[in-house]
Amino acid sequence: MITERVKKIRDRLGSQGVTRDRLLGPLFLMALLVLSLTARYSLLPFASRDYTNFLEPWYDFIMANGRIQSFRFDFANYSPPYLYLLSASTFLPFSKIVSIKLISIFFDFTLAGVMYMIVRLKYRALVAWGAFLVTIFAPTVLLNSAMWGQCDAILGTFILLSVYCLMTGRSFWAVLAFSVALSFKLQAIFFLPVLFIFWLKRKVSLVTFLLVPATIFVSFLPSMLVGRPFDELASVYLNQAELYNRLYAGAPNLYRWFTNDYFDYFYLTGLSVTAALFLALSYAVYRNKAAMTPDIIIRLSLLSVLVAAYFLPKMHERYFYLADITAIAYGFYVPRKFYVPIVIGLISMFTYILYFFHIIVMDLNLLAVVLGGIILVILVDLVRALGAAADSDEPPPIAEIAGD
Repeated sequence: MITERVKKIRDRLGSQGVTRDRLLGPLFLMALLVLSLTARYSLLPFASRDYTNFLEPWYDFIMANGRIQSFRFDFANYSPPYLYLLSASTFLPFSKIVSIKLISIFFDFTLAGVMYMIVRLKYRALVAWGAFLVTIFAPTVLLNSAMWGQCDAILGTFILLSVYCLMTGRSFWAVLAFSVALSFKLQAIFFLPVLFIFWLKRKVSLVTFLLVPATIFVSFLPSMLVGRPFDELASVYLNQAELYNRLYAGAPNLYRWFTNDYFDYFYLTGLSVTAALFLALSYAVYRNKAAMTPDIIIRLSLLSVLVAAYFLPKMHERYFYLADITAIAYGFYVPRKFYVPIVIGLISMFTYILYFFHIIVMDLNLLAVVLGGIILVILVDLVRALGAAADSDEPPPIAEIAGD
């Protein structure tokens, strides 16, 4: 009787297509996920300068003054939402450095999850899982959280979520995701030109942008409720912008050829030139008749975050993080330009190596030139895609989940 029952179960599993080939995929995926966690685990004890000078003292201040009452004070130059997460991390039963880094590591995987969603719109699940794995093993994603202890994965998660919402026609949620990203880090404004273009094309209502101040105000409320003044909270981003008076701050961008002695001359000029570039880009895309398809949105998003980090002054190495991760999506959507995410990722990794180990893998001036060339490649690709879409008589494709 038992033998017959086992045979029936085996026959039923076989009829449902549960074969070794079907099991191998999930097993390989689980193995790679374990390896990604192992890679991060080995980096957890590393204490970066940012951890020693900022994150650890903030953690200690929260523990000394109370997990809630500490928000009354101006003890950190980060926006409140990250400090709320830092306070929550004090409940974790781990060491200080591990608890702090686990915040960012958690968002490494949410970031990869959103990458899966974006790529899944174009390809079947297997390819989307490939994009997930490429993201969690990307050098700058791995080093930024597990080694550096930085929280750029939070910013990246919500910016990519905004991209996904634009691709699927959810403009309200796109602006909301952008607003959450901005409430965490000022670098979210690198993506603002894309939303501005959507407004020009009447894909996003001007009223929807009220979500930006509303979301930031809501993020201030816990601190305000325990007594911190609103004007002090509102000045966080202004204080960040004024923190370093340097044209060049480690990023391989345009200002590699300027000395910081000329800060007073070129700072405002750099801001103005960058704004002019984005206005010109916005007007050109607005005048084009092409629909805002997912393929064009990916190109436009990468160009926006890359141009911002390249032409704005006062950029640090990790400010190319948004470009690093958006380039991965670009590589899947424009496979003939596979070298673009590879080059962008390598350049960022080389700057990380210089920051951590003081080793010059390649001259930063050369890296800046190469990165400028990559911007031109993406710009030409965008122009050609817009031209092809504008000339097409076919209706614009709707982003749908690709079939298996």
